[in-house]
Amino acid sequence: MRGKTKILHAYKSFYPDLFGGIPYVVDIVSRLDQEKFEQSILVTSATSRNPEVRDGVLIERAFSWGDLLSLPVAPFYPFKLWLRSRKADLIVLHAPFPLADIVLGLFLGRRKKLIVYWHSHVISQKRAYKFIKPLLLRTLKRADCIILSHPSLSYDGSILEPFSAKISIIPYAVDTQTFKPSMHPSTSCNANPRIVACGRLVKYKGFDVLIEAARFIDAEIVIVGEGIERPALVEQISTAGLSHRVKLIGNLPQADLIELMSSTDIFAFPSVSAAETFGIAQIEAMACGCAIVNTHIPTAVPDVARHDIEAITIQPNDAGALARAINLLLDNTAMRKRLSKNARARAVALYDQRNYELKLSSLLSRVSKGDSHDG
Repeated sequence: MRGKTKILHAYKSFYPDLFGGIPYVVDIVSRLDQEKFEQSILVTSATSRNPEVRDGVLIERAFSWGDLLSLPVAPFYPFKLWLRSRKADLIVLHAPFPLADIVLGLFLGRRKKLIVYWHSHVISQKRAYKFIKPLLLRTLKRADCIILSHPSLSYDGSILEPFSAKISIIPYAVDTQTFKPSMHPSTSCNANPRIVACGRLVKYKGFDVLIEAARFIDAEIVIVGEGIERPALVEQISTAGLSHRVKLIGNLPQADLIELMSSTDIFAFPSVSAAETFGIAQIEAMACGCAIVNTHIPTAVPDVARHDIEAITIQPNDAGALARAINLLLDNTAMRKRLSKNARARAVALYDQRNYELKLSSLLSRVSKGDSHDG
């Protein structure tokens, strides 16, 4: 009788060192079908930690001395990945992560199955990209399957274009039975209205644009999350005299985040570049019944929540347009309720975690058995 398929996930970091969309996906995928799959995760960490088993998944970390050009300085990671890959039937590389490509693109045995879960393109490190692109291409050529969250990632001329036959599109998802409107009614837009935004405090999220827009919005703005931009955002809020109106409240437990989203008027998603490939926080807010204000960037973001259906979509980096869109929804109760209702319906129909898990489990099984084409 065939035993469990051994699956190894390779990425640069994981909880509790990194929060965000990719660790969220790694966590979901690594816990799938534990009767069929034996899964493990290999990442890096700036703190020494022993291997641990969490929810049936082995997590091992290679020590990193820090980051250089957004990559961990972890010289022993490739060696550990090579050792661990020898014991795996299937490796899932959460890309881009060039440190893993050293092993998977150059030294992975042909008998091993490889899935590249391509989460985003290299956006900010354009000079470094010229040097690592050949390595990424070798890994993509070696892959049995490439998973994308949205077709926009494989645009004409992208690094993925030559590998279209290997691509499977599986949109990200959330648990819409957990992320749902609470029993508490949302705040009245005639008294203490609240706008919520959520995500890592990094430049491409556009929280600085939201803070600038707050000067023209008569509402409380709550930003959930942590990240390297916190000091700059705190200074911006203070300099603008907006401390009474804009709150940076850090990370929240899931239950508190759901309660906050359910009691808000509008969810702002002001991302400014294609580094924001999908926006899991956006579908969490949609599942909670939030009306959305998002941006027209060339990724999944404006397709997930569509203009005048679930969202008002504006041009990125435009604080004035962002303020006008939020004020429009604050003043127009009928529009806000329509977008809210549509947002919840779309999240349930297209972005529910149960369907996502079924698709991924099926794909993992097919690739491990040698049938990598999704059709």
